[in-house]
Amino acid sequence: MTTTHILTLKGEWEIRKPKWQAMLEEELPRFATDALAECDKDLFRNVHTLLKILAMLPVTTAAAERSFSTLKRVKTYLRNRTAEERLNGLALMPIHWMQVSVDEVIAVFMEKPRRLKIAA
Repeated sequence: MTTTHILTLKGEWEIRKPKWQAMLEEELPRFATDALAECDKDLFRNVHTLLKILAMLPVTTAAAERSFSTLKRVKTYLRNRTAEERLNGLALMPIHWMQVSVDEVIAVFMEKPRRLKIAA
C-alpha cells in the first residue's frame, strides 16, 4: 500500500468510527459480515475491502491447515492429471459438507430398484 492509500484508509476509518461508537452495544455488528453489509462500498471503499478480507479469514488456523492438508492429499491422489477447476472442487469437498443421517441414506438406497433377487 502506498502512503496515499494508508492516509485514505485512515480518513475513512476516522469517519466510520464515530458511527460505531454512538451505537449501543446490542446494535453493534456481531460479525464481520454484518459490518460488511452495513458499510457503503462507494463511500468507504478501503474499509469495505478490509471488512471483506476479515470476513474471509478462517476463524481458526486449523480450518486453513485442514484445507491445505486436503489439497495435498487430493494432489497426491490425482498426480496432477485433472484440470485446475476440478482440482479446486475436489479440494473444497471436505470443507463444505452436509450432515446426513444413516436413516436418510438407507431410505435412498431402499427406493432404488435392486438387481439382486433375495430368495425367501
